[in-house]
Amino acid sequence: MIHELYTDGDAYRISWVIRTGQKDVMQHRKQAGTYRGVVSNIQARFMALHVGLFWGVGVFAIKKGDHIKMMIDNTQMIPYLVDGTDDRFIGHRIRFVNLLIEQKELTADISSIMPSENIALLQQRAGE
Repeated sequence: MIHELYTDGDAYRISWVIRTGQKDVMQHRKQAGTYRGVVSNIQARFMALHVGLFWGVGVFAIKKGDHIKMMIDNTQMIPYLVDGTDDRFIGHRIRFVNLLIEQKELTADISSIMPSENIALLQQRAGE
């Protein structure tokens, strides 16, 4: 099955949407107390990517062998996902995403989208 994973985040909230066909599963959370007001927006976006994928696997929305399209609207994120980063926080989130992909035998790719196409951004703004 093919899923599109949209994510958004800032220092105070994260959100994600898993789109499978015509069905959207939307979630948003306040940042955990340890990170609230501390992480940068780019770090929060990687947290949302990690948490969204973990949540999707945990509730069986994403199953072993499925395909994930990471729908990325932030041009800074793509080089980090492809080439890595010196930011330890982001590096850990990327490592966790890669571990989930490997453990669940998922396939994944990155799709660059415009912010206006990011339904997780719209979900987060609706939750304010």
